[in-house]
Amino acid sequence: MRRRSMTRSLPLPVLTALMLAAPPVIAAAPTELPLPEGIWELAATHQAPFEMRTLEPLAGVLVVSDLAGSVAAVRPDSGLVVWTRKVSVIESLGGVWPLATDGGGLVLVAGTTLSAYRADVGTRLWERALGCQKLGCIQRVVHAASHDDGKTTMLFLAGGGLVQTELARLDPKTGQPLWRRAVEVQHPRRALSRRDLLVVEDAVAPYTVRFIDPVDGVLRGTWDPSSSGIEGAVTELMLLADGRTVAVHLRPGDDALALVTVLSPEGREITGRRVPRPAQVTNQPVLATPIADGLAIFTPEPQAGVAYVTTMLLAEPWSARTEQVRTWSEPLPVAERWVLAPSVRAPGASWSSIGGPRWAIEPPGVDADPQRTRSFVAGRRVALIDHGDSRGRNKAHAIVTVDAVSGRLHGLGAHDLGSGQLDRAVALGEDLVLTRGRTIFRLVLVPWRDAVAKLRETRAQGVEIQPWLQRFARFGTVSRALNDGLRGGASNDRPGPATSLPGGDAFAPLSPEDERLVAALREAWLAKPSDGIAGLVGLLEQAPERSERRHTLLAAFSGLILELVLAPGLLPRGEDVDSNLVAMARMLERESAERAPDRHVAAIYGAVMALLDEALTGADLLARVTPDQVVSEARLELARRSLHLLRKSAGTLRTETSRQTLVSALRLFPHLDALFGPEATTVGALLDRVAAHDIDATRELDALIAETHGLRAQKKGAGPALCQLACEATLAFCGDAKAGDVIACQTRCTKTGAVRFSSGARPSVDPRWLCR
Repeated sequence: MRRRSMTRSLPLPVLTALMLAAPPVIAAAPTELPLPEGIWELAATHQAPFEMRTLEPLAGVLVVSDLAGSVAAVRPDSGLVVWTRKVSVIESLGGVWPLATDGGGLVLVAGTTLSAYRADVGTRLWERALGCQKLGCIQRVVHAASHDDGKTTMLFLAGGGLVQTELARLDPKTGQPLWRRAVEVQHPRRALSRRDLLVVEDAVAPYTVRFIDPVDGVLRGTWDPSSSGIEGAVTELMLLADGRTVAVHLRPGDDALALVTVLSPEGREITGRRVPRPAQVTNQPVLATPIADGLAIFTPEPQAGVAYVTTMLLAEPWSARTEQVRTWSEPLPVAERWVLAPSVRAPGASWSSIGGPRWAIEPPGVDADPQRTRSFVAGRRVALIDHGDSRGRNKAHAIVTVDAVSGRLHGLGAHDLGSGQLDRAVALGEDLVLTRGRTIFRLVLVPWRDAVAKLRETRAQGVEIQPWLQRFARFGTVSRALNDGLRGGASNDRPGPATSLPGGDAFAPLSPEDERLVAALREAWLAKPSDGIAGLVGLLEQAPERSERRHTLLAAFSGLILELVLAPGLLPRGEDVDSNLVAMARMLERESAERAPDRHVAAIYGAVMALLDEALTGADLLARVTPDQVVSEARLELARRSLHLLRKSAGTLRTETSRQTLVSALRLFPHLDALFGPEATTVGALLDRVAAHDIDATRELDALIAETHGLRAQKKGAGPALCQLACEATLAFCGDAKAGDVIACQTRCTKTGAVRFSSGARPSVDPRWLCR
């Protein structure tokens, strides 16, 4: 099965490419420095005194609890259990709150009493009874938080009986009241805080939301939520960094998607919006959260194996859009964005983000099946851990970490951590801590430079380095130090590929540094095509846009693509192969905005797009080439095919949604003038009439499209003109074109666009196999 990235997973591929050309409505977050990169290695394994349900680093220790009455602290370097406490409980702990303070940190533990312990040594600082009986406690912790890097700590208790009506603030360091009974509440359901604002929501009708000054407990204002005139608790309550509160009713009862209300720090309604349900969304939303400067709403459709994400701004004009994503699992919130895991039913394994800047990635070595792979947020990292098959036969865990801000691969590792799923992952400085039951695994990140030193050591010992090259292939474009190691590894004295690529003027020479790196990536391609192709894309991304280096790399890579994809007519299988090839073609198109690409280079990329059935991408690229008769006809072949796919993806035109979808897409279609010529004006007028619900115009437009793209376009393939271009490029690559060679090549063209110039041959270590 062909694997596709999340950005290309929609069921209407051509239409989606057109419709999502508009920029997202959510603004990009400020750029943050990238995380250091390297190889994860297991540094130590420790044992906690009990089964762990919580784990958090604080004041140099790992605070752990079983949530059944036990709390402890473990040193992550030695595994020493520094302290452990057993707390009296009725059924289970009411909560454990590790709080950073300006003096280090403290741990609040609620059982039948509320106790505070120093995080580093476990000394009890204070304790107070909560009035607990069999039916419950007359006091309970409503909220505990630390702000400003521990300079401000907050602890709020509700009291007054089993249904609490009083609110009090205690000093977490001493347990002494700072104020109490300043505000009347009705059994608080949840509370949110900033340094200068406390927001408390009642659990009793009318579910009042109260806005309180945390310094003195003075009530600033209240807000009673309602939907369609009926009082009811809000589904989500969010406190933004600027002091605004966002209340969200999901499933508001009138077939809308959500009712969103933005409130001032005093509880005044700033603005509100009933978000209409998009036509394609048939299920109910389950989650909403702020991302960047906006809001995202998540609606899963498990039966279809997808979900819909609606993003909007939280201010006028409330611009919003809904897009389909290839998962129904709830997102991971991290770094003002959502990270979305792929669906097991999806043909690819792309993790992606919602919230700016967006990214998508298919990390190597981890499976998309949630029964095998778990996702965790560890600081700014997203940790993806593939624990092997469900029966525990495979004890090696594939570990990949991704920078949640940039989406870059950050680290990888493979370790025998025993059988069974890991429970959680947390960041501890530059280390990564994983847990299972009572076991703590601490992994350290070995920088690329040190990993390269091991590669060189392996090579010096005369040991086969191919496993190293395969291991690093996906990461070989993110670190200059690793690139150096790859070049050193590739120059081993064993048989290998040539160190230069054959070609004529169309295939520009690489710098010696890039030439050696591309040779190593070609070797990785022969071992595992998905890694080699991903490495090429990564190297291109490293080169500045519209730079001579990127232009040269794109031209040189066309030779590799011709040799390893187009000529044998074999599309490699693996993670994200086709989407990476499309990304390279799109990159060449963008790089050609100021200067036309070489016709041979463009022909190779365009013919591979035909092989992938990405006709629109190929047509867009050939539109950049200086036109001649063959180039123009090849572009039209691809444009007709893409028009056919566009019309097919729109579905039946008997529905209003389908008609409007087709109209919107055709207005963005870049090849109307080339396809319709003088009739392009007629098409434009028909689009206006169809948009105005003219059924006769719909029939005329449909007939005109069918007549234009023709029956040939319904078959997958490139057509004779594009095949002729690809053959010319093949001969230019080999540098020994002779009379009649183009015709001989064309006789081996396939309907899928492969040129098959070297009949029956397959890629080999020697890159000149194609030219024999």
